[in-house]
Amino acid sequence: MPVSTTILTAFLSLLPGHKPIPHWIWGQGQKLPDHVWFRRDFHLSTLPKNAELTITCDDEYVLYVNGRRAASNANWYTMQDISLVPYLHKGKNVLAVASTNLQAQAGLLVRCTFQSGGHLFNLDSGLSWKSSLAPSDGWQATGYDDSNWVPPVDEGALGVAPWGFPTDDNDILASMSFNAVPKVDPIAKRKPDPASPDPAQGFIWSKQQIGPHGNFQQMPILPLHPTLKTLRGRVITSPTVIKLDFGKELAGWATCTVTSKVQPNISIYVGEASTPQPKFTTAVTKHGNSYTFTMLPTNDYTGFRYAWIHFDRVVAPVHISNLEAVYRVFPANYIGSFHCSNNLLNKIWEIGAYTVRLNLARDATGSILRPDRGDRYPWMGDDRVSHHTLFDVFGDYWLARNDFDYFVTPGAKNININGIPGYTLDWVIAMYDYYMYSGDLSSAEKHKADIKSILTDLDTTGTPPGWLFTDWEPGLNTTTDRSVMAFHIKYLQAAEAGMQLARAMHDTKDLADFRQRRNSMLAFLKESPLWVKGLGRHRLADAILAGYASSYPKSLMSDTATPYFTYFVAQALADVGQDQRALNTILKTWGRMVKLGGTSTWEFFQTPWGKVYTGNPQPPELNDMINDTISLCHPWSSGATAWLSDHVLGITPTSPGFKTCLIKPFFGNLSWAYGSVPTPKGRISVWWKKVGKKYVVKFHAPKGVKVHLVVHP
Repeated sequence: MPVSTTILTAFLSLLPGHKPIPHWIWGQGQKLPDHVWFRRDFHLSTLPKNAELTITCDDEYVLYVNGRRAASNANWYTMQDISLVPYLHKGKNVLAVASTNLQAQAGLLVRCTFQSGGHLFNLDSGLSWKSSLAPSDGWQATGYDDSNWVPPVDEGALGVAPWGFPTDDNDILASMSFNAVPKVDPIAKRKPDPASPDPAQGFIWSKQQIGPHGNFQQMPILPLHPTLKTLRGRVITSPTVIKLDFGKELAGWATCTVTSKVQPNISIYVGEASTPQPKFTTAVTKHGNSYTFTMLPTNDYTGFRYAWIHFDRVVAPVHISNLEAVYRVFPANYIGSFHCSNNLLNKIWEIGAYTVRLNLARDATGSILRPDRGDRYPWMGDDRVSHHTLFDVFGDYWLARNDFDYFVTPGAKNININGIPGYTLDWVIAMYDYYMYSGDLSSAEKHKADIKSILTDLDTTGTPPGWLFTDWEPGLNTTTDRSVMAFHIKYLQAAEAGMQLARAMHDTKDLADFRQRRNSMLAFLKESPLWVKGLGRHRLADAILAGYASSYPKSLMSDTATPYFTYFVAQALADVGQDQRALNTILKTWGRMVKLGGTSTWEFFQTPWGKVYTGNPQPPELNDMINDTISLCHPWSSGATAWLSDHVLGITPTSPGFKTCLIKPFFGNLSWAYGSVPTPKGRISVWWKKVGKKYVVKFHAPKGVKVHLVVHP
């Protein structure tokens, strides 16, 4: 932790009414696995009536108070509460902890403040503690000489990465809890939208916490009624499997609490669909005859809807006390909103927004929730879509900036993002999109040389090296004539984006260079007999978005193999005046996904699947394929949310940072719509309604935003 932050934290802890903040601590210069011993002594003239200590350790600890063993645990996700009163005496007292780390990061966290004899005792872990790597016998006793012990390493205050906020510390969670205030739309006050599957959709934070200062929040989610009602109190007497349905995709982990005279063996499996993924490591916390089994998630979270609780070994009767999931949510406020007369569109907007929120990692977007996938890290093509949703819903720009740095180190050579040439070009296109929404040119200036490197290195009329992925449609995810041409057309988009960024940076040399490269590529493409009328829907959509095609034939399908690329087709259709066709495509693709039980957007979807809908949470014939390969919570499929904000509300920037803005709502067959889009200057809100054969449109824009309103009945 930077020194300045440490000083600030220490200063804040001294302010009147400000609670002290415990710090994670560890020993010095250790290799894994390792052991560190800690001590903290204090003197009591009178005994306190109450003295609570809360403790956790990554990975294991044993706590001694005045030489007596008081607690132990092997699950750092769960903080354990201990009353010190039975162990304390007048005079010198000592807290002693034996700590063990097995892998990765290591740390001990102790929170303990209490009143005694008119004095406030703060025994929180920090530099007031002492540590040793090789103590002698009796190290946990009060009379032990610890003069040769040294201060520990301060690893940062509670909340610091990689730990965030462990669960079961009620005092900590209360201070960081949700503000139970309904969202208020600037046009109409309303309660949280029932169309949203997000359990925390109705909560707002006083200050949005995205970026390096953000920490995950947690809230319990119970299985669907009547499942829990019938299971609480159930007695298990033999090996049994219980399946739980939480009713929606969640990011977090599952827990099971039971009571028994003999500790049972319990395994927890979770999955997005009808069959579970491989079982997870399960930690156990014991309180008397009560045992809480907690699934340890992959990284910060795991994505699932269902949980399977396996009672593998049952010696004595096991009484089920509680079954729940812990929902891990990033404190990102729903600043943007969308409502219209078609409730299916409302649900589509909400599941796309929820999907992006579920996938907001600590420092990046686009991390797929499935634990068994080997690609749980950002993908630039995915982020080009999820950034639009991030901007329109949450108004965040920090994560987008961090994504650019994640993919490209300034000054890098031979830039190859995700091994996909098209995704490398997407980095340039997304950089320009970010500039238009945020008004911030600093990322482009920081990566000025990288933009040039990409447009120079990928300026080829041949086949570029790498995976020529455009979409999962056959012929567009391997090296074919179609995929090579799709790459060339995307190069036009990237060159156009590079030109706009060079112009904004007043770099006439790069502007001329990028213009020449664009013109050369365009001349090459015009030599093809397919240009422009013979292009398929993928290549034509990109040609329209690049500004080199102005029509989309009725003979071409408007949906693709994935919701990911269908978003670009919908954008292209709107660009050439076919908004209704785009809206119909959204209803056909995302609407059927919702009807099939989707509570977040799926990675892969084909519209014929909708014909087999029978009211089940998921069509049975999809289970094998989905369980094997497909993520049911994929932010690259969230584009419908951005499209509805951009086109039905009609709010888009026409100059960087929304200094000027176009409001051009599409009415179609809807009778009303209202909502808002966040901008760096504040929210822009639109409300429109059909009255007879006319439309009434109202809007509100913050100071400093010049609006151009276009209304076409």
